[in-house]
Amino acid sequence: MSMQSQNHLSKARIRSVFLALLMVLSTTAALATTASASVARTYTTHRDPMDVAIGDFDCDGHNDMAIATDGTHSLTILYNDGFGNFNDREDIWVAGNQSRNADWDEFANVEQVEVGEFTGDNAIDIVIYQKNNPFKTNDQGTPAGEPGNVTIIENGGCDNRDWTVGERYTHFWVWDMTVGDADQDGNDDIYVLDLLADITTQRVVTYRSPITAATNGVPTSLGSSQSNTYRIIEVGDYGESQTSLGGACTDDDIFLLRSEGLDYSTGQVTNPG
Repeated sequence: MSMQSQNHLSKARIRSVFLALLMVLSTTAALATTASASVARTYTTHRDPMDVAIGDFDCDGHNDMAIATDGTHSLTILYNDGFGNFNDREDIWVAGNQSRNADWDEFANVEQVEVGEFTGDNAIDIVIYQKNNPFKTNDQGTPAGEPGNVTIIENGGCDNRDWTVGERYTHFWVWDMTVGDADQDGNDDIYVLDLLADITTQRVVTYRSPITAATNGVPTSLGSSQSNTYRIIEVGDYGESQTSLGGACTDDDIFLLRSEGLDYSTGQVTNPG
């Protein structure tokens, strides 16, 4: 794949690469009806924070934060002390190479993060997308790409703060991820909106929990990017009548933002949309 292709993809996907600090904003209403106060606190993470997700990782009743950091081999977690302070920081090594001498492109570049209970132990886990280097070439200019992956970071349980790298699933390029309950079985499922290596074929891949070594993604084809492009996904119940599920169950449907058709190899619009 050409560097031009990578540039077109990156421009469409980029979030705030130049952030150096994470700012947490909270608004506190004053007793007077005409006044309010805003409190801003700033916390450090590893380089280039890209995304943040909220979950109670240590089961103390207070929401903590997981931050995707693009410029390192790690993921940052900020724990809530119960008073709205996130000074307790933990960095989790998530690179494919467990050595601290790992190269920058060895399962690096954590760009997206979501949370959910994915392993069936009632402790909130984390799922990340690592972009890696899908458009890499060797010294002769031959494609030698290292595609990205979606990886489960497993929570060791409520009584500790131990994390382990769980299942990894290869995805050439991921536009977006979200978490929902596809079949309303009470387990959190992962939805991945991706693009295959031909930079034309688009899919939604669903991973149903509990996720184990035997879990495979279930793909839903979205067709060619030259007809329409899809880069944002959300899930929820559309509200349609259920005919195939028992009882009063409802399912989570997929909602996609549909944009113009695009030839990603050239950046040319192929369908105005």
